[in-house]
Amino acid sequence: LPLSWICFHKLRLHKLMLEQMDNFDLRNAECSVESDREIIQEQVLDLFDEALEPPLHVAFGAEDDLADAPLMSPVSPETIRGIRHITSYPHPEEVIDQFNAYVRGPLRESVEASVGNEEHIALTSCIAANLPIFLSGSVCVLDCDGRDCQLSASYWGYPSVGAYVACNSFVNIVLTPLFFVLACPLVLWANCLAEKAVSNQVAQRLLGCFLTACAIFVTFICMTCQ
Repeated sequence: LPLSWICFHKLRLHKLMLEQMDNFDLRNAECSVESDREIIQEQVLDLFDEALEPPLHVAFGAEDDLADAPLMSPVSPETIRGIRHITSYPHPEEVIDQFNAYVRGPLRESVEASVGNEEHIALTSCIAANLPIFLSGSVCVLDCDGRDCQLSASYWGYPSVGAYVACNSFVNIVLTPLFFVLACPLVLWANCLAEKAVSNQVAQRLLGCFLTACAIFVTFICMTCQ
């Protein structure tokens, strides 16, 4: 049940993040302090307003020693605001619309390319979640299953302590963590399937728990067959 709840929580928040980026509008952004809204909009205008970019000045026919002359000094934002109505520069509202389009388009695509959609879970996250299993497997190997290494080797039928340690290391440090790492996306997909299969929230949770148990059972069967 807790594992299924975590998966549903991840699916919901991830999907919500992408939907919010799809419908992003700086004008409707929530601010803890309302006075910050104007400051944030000013920052966006400073970054996206092409009117504030330094003008390019090229002296045609100038001597070579003037080629490296500095660009013209940029016009101050206050001056731009005063003359904007007689220029072709976009209105501040249009600049905000450009910023909204950037968040909804390129930025959202970049985020999704980096973290994937709601059904995706990064391999590094799976490995980090299963580090305790890797560490506990290392303890089993170093502790020789709680016995003298020679006794454990004889108990499990190994011809030597070296063969026992090598096989035990492979099982507890490689195979077992690998199965649990592979189980993470399997459990997430199972809960995603439950979310898509039924609309009722209670039914989703029940089906998610059942499919999660099935995924864990399959993982356990694969581990016992090793």
